[in-house]
Amino acid sequence: YDDALDDFRWYINRCKSEKQEWKHKGLFQIGVIYLELAKIEDAIRYFSEAIQDSTNSEECRMQLYHLY
Repeated sequence: YDDALDDFRWYINRCKSEKQEWKHKGLFQIGVIYLELAKIEDAIRYFSEAIQDSTNSEECRMQLYHLY
């Protein structure tokens, strides 16, 4: 899981400089990893950030992140 978290953190940093509109996808995936690790507070924090960053996206319109 550590390697996956590192990869998604790298992805998020890359999105900050290039594809800001896709940052929410990385935030969501980190939330999923923390959920799998039973780190619920961390998972909720990342899911909340994904929801905030996904404004005007397909995920926002479908409210996919809200399910978690």
